[in-house]
Amino acid sequence: MRLQDHTIGNALRMELLRDENVLFAGYRIPHMLFAEMEVRIRTSLKSSPQMALLSANKRLMESGITMLHELENELQRVRADKDQ
Repeated sequence: MRLQDHTIGNALRMELLRDENVLFAGYRIPHMLFAEMEVRIRTSLKSSPQMALLSANKRLMESGITMLHELENELQRVRADKDQ
């Protein structure tokens, strides 16, 4: 993965570990001057690393969208309260 850092690495790792078929999930940034991240995933025979990564990515995206909607709703509420 390119142009990623510890923020997305930790989030992805934690989401992968929520999958019961993931036995190991880790990442590393080989060199701090290069925006690259290596991800390692080991799964049970019921899944594959590719499937686990796709599922974790989808859940992270859905979580991000949910947080964005909640933030927008809260901002609208605060603005409405301020106008009154």
